[in-house]
Amino acid sequence: MKERRRAPRIEANLTLELRMPNQETATLGETLNISRNGIYFRTEYYMSEGTKLPISIHLPAEQGVEAVSVRPEGIVVRCIPEIEDPRVDNYEVACFFMEITKEDQARLDAFLERRFQSSQR
Repeated sequence: MKERRRAPRIEANLTLELRMPNQETATLGETLNISRNGIYFRTEYYMSEGTKLPISIHLPAEQGVEAVSVRPEGIVVRCIPEIEDPRVDNYEVACFFMEITKEDQARLDAFLERRFQSSQR
């Protein structure tokens, strides 16, 4: 199978908030990995392919950099399992970033670069 990702992924357990369609409250999830173009996370909610999600990803303070949240607009490209199942406790979701501000992209890129450099040591 050909690799389709345009940016390398970094393993990271980050807290995120998702604004699910037709819900007033945010839903929490935890990332499994992240790149400059998307995120792979675990959540208790099933999400169908094509679902648009406002996301808030909490980047922790590290190496003299303050904690910050970035807020991309994402679209679900994959959910495992692929169908909603009441017996499933957690779903794994891949989400592509459709929109992200230049400032948030710069913050995310800097975070990823710090993580990549620390993994190379």
